[in-house]
Amino acid sequence: HPEQSYAVLFLDLDRFKVVNDSVGHLVGDEMLKQAALRLASACAPFMVARLGGDEFAVLVDSLPDQALAVTVAQRLIDSLNDPIRVTNKEMFTSASVGIAYADAHYTRAEELLRDADTAMYRAKARGRQCYEIFDEQLRAEAMRALDLEGDLRHALVRREFEPHFQSIVSLRDGQVVGYEALLRWNHPKRGLLLPADFLAAAEENGCIEQIDWQMFAMACEQARHLPESTYVSINVSARRLRVPDFDEVALRTIRSSGLEPQRVRLEVTEGALLDQPEQMSSILLRLRNAGVLVQLDDFGTGYSSLSYLHRFPIHSLKIDKSFVADLANEGSSPAVVRAIIALAESLGVEVIGEGVETPAQRDALVALGCEIGQGFLFSQPMLVKDLPGITG
Repeated sequence: HPEQSYAVLFLDLDRFKVVNDSVGHLVGDEMLKQAALRLASACAPFMVARLGGDEFAVLVDSLPDQALAVTVAQRLIDSLNDPIRVTNKEMFTSASVGIAYADAHYTRAEELLRDADTAMYRAKARGRQCYEIFDEQLRAEAMRALDLEGDLRHALVRREFEPHFQSIVSLRDGQVVGYEALLRWNHPKRGLLLPADFLAAAEENGCIEQIDWQMFAMACEQARHLPESTYVSINVSARRLRVPDFDEVALRTIRSSGLEPQRVRLEVTEGALLDQPEQMSSILLRLRNAGVLVQLDDFGTGYSSLSYLHRFPIHSLKIDKSFVADLANEGSSPAVVRAIIALAESLGVEVIGEGVETPAQRDALVALGCEIGQGFLFSQPMLVKDLPGITG
């Protein structure tokens, strides 16, 4: 068929960087040479070209049907099954392959190569050592990703990102003590989007920091409408905390919004604290001295080390929702939660149960000594104007 007379295969060696870093570039280069010889032999009579690093491409021309490209891809994968011996060492690698068939969609060679590359990444996501064909589904996903990238830029200008507030309550009487500000994108065509729908694209195109700061400023501005007896907690990524003057910018943003620093808590993860710990500790101490408290998010899923609880000025920690979800069931969760609460009490740290969805979970937390909770049992995240009892 004239519109599918050839295909491009894009190949990447799996975990080659790990090999290179562990045995050195000289050994890595020799391994790469031997792998290239195997690939060339496997795809004959078609030519294999090295694109750079550990990436290769094969042009399968005079294609009688699509099955031939798949056969060549499988031969390439199989050629790396046996170990590669370099300087008396046996090393293993494998290949992930993406296949793109030429058709009427393509007007330039680089477009075909790009789509084969996209299919290769799908193969890696499937578990490596396999091939993936670029098809209409992948094409639609690629187009959505391209559209999303442009939409993100417009969203910043049009201020389509907005904080939704979820209440944090006293488990015994349901009184609201604070709110967590959660990022949402009010997309003009796709409706309300969660961070999982767009953060990866924002990271990819470099606008994530602008989104973070816009969200921070809006959360502070809108939190002025919350009851004065409550606080607002705002998530802060490791990326933002790494900025040396983060505390200065954050405090300037808080004060310019008219919100008192004492009503702001910053939510950080365990992993974020251990990234440049000395710098993190200094920044968080300066913030605490200005009145801003630190809340540790998703506790129990990361390092959970006593050492950093002592090293950092942590006011409260949130028991991860995975433990809370299992509280009403048989298993180890009650013991884990009991241990976390005991640890927090010994350090004078407040405890918040996350993801409370049922009365049984709430009651179990109270029985274990947890006084504060957050979750759908109490409220959905919502715009500040829609929160119960909020005026103005």
